[in-house]
Amino acid sequence: MGLIRVHESFRIIAVAYPPSIENPWLTAEVLPMFHVHHLEPLQVHERVRGCSHVARLRSCVDSCISLSLSLSLSLS
Repeated sequence: MGLIRVHESFRIIAVAYPPSIENPWLTAEVLPMFHVHHLEPLQVHERVRGCSHVARLRSCVDSCISLSLSLSLSLS
C-alpha cells in the first residue's frame, strides 16, 4: 500500500503516562517522533472540565461525519 500523504497542518496529540521499568514504551527509537511536555497531575475539577470539552468536541465531530456521509451518499 505504501505511504499516504496527509495535509501539512495535520497534528496528533498523544497523552500517556511516563515510561517505567514495567512499561518502557518511550524508547530512543520512538522519542524523536514527539515533542514531550511533562505536566503535573490534574486536579479532579480540571479533569471534569477536560472531559466536558472532549464530549462537546466528539459531538461536533460526529455531526460533521454524519453530514459528510449524507453528502457523499446523495452524490452517488
